[in-house]
Amino acid sequence: MERVIEHVRTTAEQKDIDVELVEKTYRAMIDAFITLELEVYKASS
Repeated sequence: MERVIEHVRTTAEQKDIDVELVEKTYRAMIDAFITLELEVYKASS
């Protein structure tokens, strides 16, 4: 996950986009997808 965050931060910097906002957004999306995957896995077990 940290490699993804590092990549999006670098890209945001290059495009003059708020780096902190991009990082928070990506962390929230990643956390949400992990939660969803765990719920789907538990439901199918």
